[in-house]
Amino acid sequence: PLTFGRVKNGWQIQKPEPYRTDTFQVEDLLTQLTRAKMDTLTSPEAAAKAFAHAAPVATAKITGSSGTDTLEVRKEKDDYYAKSSTLPGAYKVDSTNSTALAEALNRSLDEYRNKQLFDFGYTDPDKIDVHSGATSVTLAHAGTTWTSNGQKMDSASAESLVSALRDLAATQFVTSGFTSPEIDITVTWDSGRKTDHVQIHKTNDGGIAKRDDSPSLYQLDAVTLNEFTKA
Repeated sequence: PLTFGRVKNGWQIQKPEPYRTDTFQVEDLLTQLTRAKMDTLTSPEAAAKAFAHAAPVATAKITGSSGTDTLEVRKEKDDYYAKSSTLPGAYKVDSTNSTALAEALNRSLDEYRNKQLFDFGYTDPDKIDVHSGATSVTLAHAGTTWTSNGQKMDSASAESLVSALRDLAATQFVTSGFTSPEIDITVTWDSGRKTDHVQIHKTNDGGIAKRDDSPSLYQLDAVTLNEFTKA
């Protein structure tokens, strides 16, 4: 069972655990649910008969200010059937969105979790602190200028680092492997109001990363981590 709750900037996974959430995937699920239409060429009697013998796919409950609506979806061969709390009977789902609806309902928990290490997205950072082995870099950003300890820095190189930070994302979530972090990164953004702090432990095939605000562990592939190291 998965439960998503509306929050200020999108969605939050509430169950089975409060995980960082890929809001785009939840919005897509909501879109597919609200777009689901009945196939009017299939009689309600035939649809009800097929629904009774079809295999369960998922049951979705949507709660808003007007109450809770429920949609139960089942599958028989290549066809999908649904029963809604908003009207009696069962209906064949129109093929124009039945596959997309089924794919959204069949997503795993991890597919709904936010795999990006940093939340700043396409917002310009205010400050970046990187400590990696003997290398320490502190960059401050104002307007179009990047500085380090008051000295103007090469903007292209700084933007390359920002791009590499945006690309740091998990290939999967793991439950162990994070021991001694060799890389420590802090990104301050939103006019200093928000901070992302990430630590990375290097492994033979990439790395394991951890954010300060969550016990989740993010597995990184070697290619992405190497691009960050180069930047």
